[in-house]
Amino acid sequence: MGIDKAILFTIFFQTWNIIKMPLSTIMLIKFLTPDEQGYWYLFLSLGVLATMVDAGFLNIVTQFVSYENAFFNSSNVKLEDKLKSEKLLSLLKFCFKFYIFIICLAILVLITTGYFFINKNNSQYFIIWCFYSLGSALLLFSSLCGAIIQGFNEV
Repeated sequence: MGIDKAILFTIFFQTWNIIKMPLSTIMLIKFLTPDEQGYWYLFLSLGVLATMVDAGFLNIVTQFVSYENAFFNSSNVKLEDKLKSEKLLSLLKFCFKFYIFIICLAILVLITTGYFFINKNNSQYFIIWCFYSLGSALLLFSSLCGAIIQGFNEV
């Protein structure tokens, strides 16, 4: 049929994405109380703040890393190898430093926002929110690593 492993995984994950939303909705209605459903949707709404932190930076990182990596894939690179590798390394250092700053800022904003929305009513959910915020920060960092890997064309 001409379906290789990559196409098969893509079909599987697209099918899963179609199935998981109605399944999640049914499970939310069946297993969570109305108060817990409210907290669930509050978490999702406030969690969008973490994705807004990115603001297209990862696309720029992918493009710049890809541009710098293109010089290493050509056959006529000789004298300027050291300069180009230092330029690429400098770009990667800048990206990691900047993104660590952004991640710390995101954690601060998320926990502060969660404090005002959640902690007033129930501190148990605020603790869960703090873990959710840290998980979002790890997701942001892994997204940066993924953008860099994609820029090196190693996906």
